[in-house]
Amino acid sequence: MNSQPFVTPTRRLYLLLTGPQWGLAFTVGALLAAGSWQWYSFISIWIGVTLFLVGLIATHLHYAARFLVPFPHFAVLVVCLQYILAAWFALYHPTNDPVHFMGDRIGEYYAFAGQAVVLTAVCWFASLIRLPLQRLGQAHLTDPSPGLLVEIDVIGLVGVVGLILGNLVKVPALAFVFVLFSNLRFLSVFARMLLAAPGWSWRVALVLGLEIMFAAESAMFHNLLLWSLWTFGIWLYRFRPRLQTTLAALLLALLLLPALQEAKWQLRYSTSDDAEIFEDTVNPSIFDKTIRWIRFLPPSFYETITGKLDEGFLSEMGARYNQGWILNRVMQWVPLREPFAAGETIYGALEAAALPRLIASKKATSGGQENMARFAGLELVENTSMNLGFAGEMYANFGMVGGVIGCGVYALCFGAFFRLICRLASRNALWWATVPYVFYAAIKAEDDIAYVLNWTAKSAMVLIAVTLLMPNWRRALFPGKPVPTMDAIKAHF
Repeated sequence: MNSQPFVTPTRRLYLLLTGPQWGLAFTVGALLAAGSWQWYSFISIWIGVTLFLVGLIATHLHYAARFLVPFPHFAVLVVCLQYILAAWFALYHPTNDPVHFMGDRIGEYYAFAGQAVVLTAVCWFASLIRLPLQRLGQAHLTDPSPGLLVEIDVIGLVGVVGLILGNLVKVPALAFVFVLFSNLRFLSVFARMLLAAPGWSWRVALVLGLEIMFAAESAMFHNLLLWSLWTFGIWLYRFRPRLQTTLAALLLALLLLPALQEAKWQLRYSTSDDAEIFEDTVNPSIFDKTIRWIRFLPPSFYETITGKLDEGFLSEMGARYNQGWILNRVMQWVPLREPFAAGETIYGALEAAALPRLIASKKATSGGQENMARFAGLELVENTSMNLGFAGEMYANFGMVGGVIGCGVYALCFGAFFRLICRLASRNALWWATVPYVFYAAIKAEDDIAYVLNWTAKSAMVLIAVTLLMPNWRRALFPGKPVPTMDAIKAHF
């Protein structure tokens, strides 16, 4: 089904790569770290370690995509960006806000964050040990029957309806439910993409186009970036491009990050009440905002590649992607002003994921206001979404050594779940379409553990419900297994 059919490697594989491929990955990482030495050597060696890790993982990602959707690679690269690289960038382009200042105790910060990043990467990649590579490389993709394609489209239609209702019905208690159902549209299009079913390309373009429109309307592009990353992951697995194509795509994505942020900056300015330019309408529509943002993107990209970005913008961008200043603030606040939580927030996160709010009315809530006030000394306004991140929360609970170990355990737990999907996908590759849906929140490094666990658990529950209700979908995911009738399912419960 792939454009470059899987060929059984003639050499022994070590964690999905051959010896020469590992040599190339180490070379890319070493060149990246060595080439940047003069800009980080006087700050912390952990920046160089992270750059080496980024080069190694980016190369490993390409070869690993022959066997699986590279979710662990994405998770580690995001951690590297938000905890180390963005913090490094912010040192060169600081903001005027003293809250974001990271000059004090920078060595201690990088000692913790660097160790946490490395152990997180090691534990993520532990999930890839001794996978059934031969079966994964030649995993069967169900020939799409008309009934299966109809059910996949029904799943997508439910997602689109959920997206529309989520933007029309402003009921806080239902907001997360609408989000979970709206994300089914990506499960649907990724399934069609994997199957190479007719019409998959325009469906992918449609859902990403809708994402662009809603992102432009709110001037918030986080979801668009993450879904684009997931689409790239499915594309890598499905089409298996050449190494230079993969690395070029990653480089393009890196260049697009500031360009997208710059275009967003201009969009917000052009639609503000105080703006005097581009003041076409008082209340621009979602289509007008989308057109404006698309118009701003090419010049923003040109400014990025020519290095002509405004210093004020660079400092704001560094603060936007930098999770390090929050972690650094936690390290200065705990235990000096607030004692270590000793696992309290972890227990609350497990309770929040396992129990509905009707049973546990006082369970942890998302948003970060409570954690940021308690462990970072920052009082957030109601509409501000900001949190400690899993590394900050682990430090707040267990300190330096315990926090690093906690980050590794966190990655091990999600890695074990991903490993289960890998084994299921070795029987039918359609399982890969479920990975972005279930692990959407787990790829991020800035959210609290309660939010990530709750999202993952509830997404898995919705996926189970969809599988029970769609017999052709269920038959495709579990080939060779008898398909129980709804009467049998009702009798069981």
